[in-house]
Amino acid sequence: MRTRTIGMLAALLCLSPVTMALAQVKTKTEPNNTRAQAQDIRIGDTVEGAFQAGDTTDFFKLVIDKPGRNEIQIDLSAVPGLVTHFEIQDKDGKAIWAGNRSRAGETESVSHFVVTEGVYFISLRGLTKNPADKYTLVTRALGPWR
Repeated sequence: MRTRTIGMLAALLCLSPVTMALAQVKTKTEPNNTRAQAQDIRIGDTVEGAFQAGDTTDFFKLVIDKPGRNEIQIDLSAVPGLVTHFEIQDKDGKAIWAGNRSRAGETESVSHFVVTEGVYFISLRGLTKNPADKYTLVTRALGPWR
């Protein structure tokens, strides 16, 4: 029994790099200031970006291709000294979740957000004079809705 358990653990460890390789770290592309210009992202992606001086909105197009109801989590890292506003919109641009409860330099997050197959938009807003201040947007699957 012990040999079998060790063998199963070894197999799982061997598969871990394959699973982790599915998630991608992307750099934000410009322009992405409107829904029409939104950068495509998928569940499991991490996007590193920054607000351009005078450019206050970045849009991302999140495509959910898994059928059924699923729970996801979206995290927006803190940007020092910057108040950010993060909104999830349906395919038509209607706001379905807004996270603007944080103070300057605090993380925004939504967990157990239920999605179905389709297109969603994530809108990030912030005003900065220092484009060196970076943010990280992370999307991940939590599993089927219960």
